[in-house]
Amino acid sequence: EMFRLAEAADVPFFSGSAMRFCEEVVDFCKLRGGPIGRVHGAVSFGPAWRAEGNPGLFHYGIHPVEVLFAVMGPGCQSVTTHHLDDVDLVVGTWHDGRQGIIRGGRTGGTAYGFTAWCDHAVIQKNISTRFAYRNLCQHIVDTLGGNQPPPVTPDDALQVVGFIEAALQSENQGGHAVALPS
Repeated sequence: EMFRLAEAADVPFFSGSAMRFCEEVVDFCKLRGGPIGRVHGAVSFGPAWRAEGNPGLFHYGIHPVEVLFAVMGPGCQSVTTHHLDDVDLVVGTWHDGRQGIIRGGRTGGTAYGFTAWCDHAVIQKNISTRFAYRNLCQHIVDTLGGNQPPPVTPDDALQVVGFIEAALQSENQGGHAVALPS
């Protein structure tokens, strides 16, 4: 509804985690479909601490989810969650059979990163957060100032939220697969 209202009022709308705009993620996305070919699957990892009132991956877990969607692209159809006290393992299945995995940790090392299996390479990246918020703020200013369209489309933003909601549903249903809304 928010996207519809923003569009009807011709108001720019911005959604996106700072992790999506880290140099390592941006540089990888420039290669996708080019020299590295198609992405066949990926694992994204990072912290997934929980907070009261912000269930499941909605608190810190959104960051590795955003990285996964930046790496894989849109099109996730179903999600299965394996929840433990110290980690969430979430497997998303894309419309074309590819799978993307989130490892959201709550203990031990909780750095950000990803591994992507592609046609011509396996790319492994640790992600530096050094310029994450600077890059995010630049995109916000450019979008809300009317200089460029939002880097995350409303449909893509809704898929990220749908993924997180489906992951929580799967967790609450003992790990059963949950379809994302279409």
